[in-house]
Amino acid sequence: MIKKVIDIVQSNGDVSSENINTARRILEAFCFFNYKEGINEFSRDKEVLSTISEENLKNYLETQLYRVILNNESHYEEYIKALPQEMGYDRFSNEEKRQVIKDVCILIFSLNPIHLKKILYEKDSDRFSIVEQWTNELIKELNS
Repeated sequence: MIKKVIDIVQSNGDVSSENINTARRILEAFCFFNYKEGINEFSRDKEVLSTISEENLKNYLETQLYRVILNNESHYEEYIKALPQEMGYDRFSNEEKRQVIKDVCILIFSLNPIHLKKILYEKDSDRFSIVEQWTNELIKELNS
């Protein structure tokens, strides 16, 4: 699934809400597999996020987690009803949807790059380098 969403971000096509939900499922699986936590518990776990040494990146990713877990098609639908309508994925631009997927990949890369590298390894594939590049670009943007 992660290969699919990386490829979607790299394409020039439309990013659907289903692609965002796929990214959320990827993060849910990552959280449970690595930390034995659901995504809701993970989003509040300061200990896990403290392993990200780049402070601006850590703060950014912590904030962005809510874009993934609080959407109108997620398991947390009852929570989202109180939020402004512009928080639903259908109201996000294509670029904002791409960024949500990038943020999930960057979070996984930042917490466990070896895990991501093993998942993305394929002969003639450069997806790991793409996520690494997204991370470096985001850090540079956040620090400028």
